[in-house]
Amino acid sequence: MIVWTQQFREILNAIEEIYDPVAVQQFPSHVFRILGGIVPHDIAMLGAVDNATGRWAGSVSEPVPDGWHDRAAELAPTHPCTVYMRNGGDDPVISVNDLVSERELRDLVHYTDLMRPLSVDYHLLAVLRVPGGVGGCSVYRSVPFSEEERQSLAILQPHIARAYLLAQLHARLRRSKFPKSELAPGMEEMTAREREVLYWISQGKRDKEIAQILGISVRTVHKHVSNFLHKLGLETRTAAAGLWREGVGFDAGTTDELMRELGRKNVSGLFAAALMDHRQV
Repeated sequence: MIVWTQQFREILNAIEEIYDPVAVQQFPSHVFRILGGIVPHDIAMLGAVDNATGRWAGSVSEPVPDGWHDRAAELAPTHPCTVYMRNGGDDPVISVNDLVSERELRDLVHYTDLMRPLSVDYHLLAVLRVPGGVGGCSVYRSVPFSEEERQSLAILQPHIARAYLLAQLHARLRRSKFPKSELAPGMEEMTAREREVLYWISQGKRDKEIAQILGISVRTVHKHVSNFLHKLGLETRTAAAGLWREGVGFDAGTTDELMRELGRKNVSGLFAAALMDHRQV
């Protein structure tokens, strides 16, 4: 994988921007805007198929014909990319154009009912694995995507996935325990990454373990701890962890599942590989 110098700088800026805290309702448009500067496209979509109901729910970057959303919800469970992910496919970026031939694609109802009405023929999907479902952030356009664009999306994929989970987690916390959006004093000012660090501290993890889980350095963990202690007006991480458990009170079920999924998404390896490829240029 080779990424040119200017493009690599743009990707680094995009990664930083992806983690800007936004409301879960604004997350799709937030990602669509960032992707537009890295992988130009005609239309973008972000959503997931619920394993229990088999239905798709998501957002689209541009206006679509009447009835398109309902048809997408019906067809998403049988889409070749959904089937690929459910069967254990683990590529971070996939495309319907890779999974079926051009002739087979034209014969698919997914093409005739969903792609053709949007005047698009080519597709890339950054995989989003969420508790209880499979999903992705897709980009479509009328001309093929280059290998360089595919590589760029592959570098962004784990960051899009993590930021998506963080946005979902934050929304669930606010709905389940703070219906009036009244978090503990200072907690509203905490960044998404600071909340992650504090969560793992509340679970008894040491700094080195937290660094490994989040794919950051121990020094960065210390920096986040210092920042949230100042925001919370506390002196010790023990006090902060107690406030977190009392004030947030993680539920069993979907919230814990989100945190476990976040814990599995160590992006440092992929990012290090990107750096190595960059240095070879």
